[in-house]
Amino acid sequence: MFYEKCLKTGQSAITLVDQVKNWPIPAARDSKGSNSAKHLSTGHHINQLANKVKLNKTEGQLNADWVELLMGLPIGWTDINVAKEDIESWQGWPAAINVEQYAYEPPRVIVGQKNRAKRLKALGNGCVPQQVYLVLAAIVEVENEA
Repeated sequence: MFYEKCLKTGQSAITLVDQVKNWPIPAARDSKGSNSAKHLSTGHHINQLANKVKLNKTEGQLNADWVELLMGLPIGWTDINVAKEDIESWQGWPAAINVEQYAYEPPRVIVGQKNRAKRLKALGNGCVPQQVYLVLAAIVEVENEA
């Protein structure tokens, strides 16, 4: 399986380009939770992250730990109560929609997560570190040519 190959080689199972196609971009409004099933049946707001995740789950709200993984951040990055040594290193992108989650992924939805809304607001509308890296690498390349 491709996932096992990635574990052996350190290669990410899904690229940033794949992730952008698979999942909506997190937004600060995701901290409010998903819309009702009745509202979603109208087709409105179906492409919001909280709603996409909720379509496959019946209980809970968007998990901030999972969104950190989606954003390319280590799990625990936005948790003010986590000790620095307890922040897990980034394992790779989450599995695609309608695909079983990888073993390293936290659940997409959770019940009773402390500071969940605040963490999601911090993550919402943010930049994925891999995006910033590409911009900074291009600047370095231009500066080195000058």
